[in-house]
Amino acid sequence: MSEKIKAVFLDVDGTIRSLKTKTIPPSALEAISAARKRGVLVFLATSRAVQFLNNVEGIVEYDGVVALTGAHCIDSKGVTISTEAMDQGDVRAYVKYCDEHANPLVAYASDRIFVLQPGHPHLVASMNLGGVKYDRFLPFDDAFSDRILQFTAFFHAGEEEARVMAMMPHSHTERWHPEFTDILHNGANKGTGLRNMAAHFGIPVEQTLAMGDGGNDVPMLEAAGIGVAMGNAKPDVQARADYVTADCDDDGLSKAFAHFGII
Repeated sequence: MSEKIKAVFLDVDGTIRSLKTKTIPPSALEAISAARKRGVLVFLATSRAVQFLNNVEGIVEYDGVVALTGAHCIDSKGVTISTEAMDQGDVRAYVKYCDEHANPLVAYASDRIFVLQPGHPHLVASMNLGGVKYDRFLPFDDAFSDRILQFTAFFHAGEEEARVMAMMPHSHTERWHPEFTDILHNGANKGTGLRNMAAHFGIPVEQTLAMGDGGNDVPMLEAAGIGVAMGNAKPDVQARADYVTADCDDDGLSKAFAHFGII
């Protein structure tokens, strides 16, 4: 094993879990287990809330989660390490916009999830994409009494996105899918989450490796000591990585671990 790499940060959908088969390749599970046995810490880094890891928990071994695109970092026991809340004015401005345009919306606090139009087909499709089963959504009126860490918003890149973000000056988007995007405070992304987690565990950032396939993984790939893009990542993501491995469905995770001497 390379002495340089002490921790790996792994995106979930498209990196650990195949978006084609909706399953986790056995080679990925074996590689993650082998890495942890050799003393490498393994962190999931995802736009999902921790509640949405219910098709990963108990299957994938890990030491912590960079959840909500870096806005919520927790250890494997569920202890919060860091959070980054959205600006309340930005939250109210976009909720008003959604009400006026009948747009669905998901808002995440550290331990509660709020939804506008829970039965909307766009929202249902996004849940199906991640294989998420969840039935504890709360009415949106309660959201204003909590610290909102992330929105999942449903609009395409382009004119509408520019119009929305103009009313949310303290926020930015992290998109990994053409149909929806995540909105967070300007200080939150997977890169800041990686740095917060590494600092908490006393690991130099130079001794971390990150793997991902989406646009929201780029800050993490650039923050890590080594950034690895999946073969199924788009060219612009691959261009920002230090190394490109095979597709998720072609044992890309295990091949990268072997290439860098992690297993």
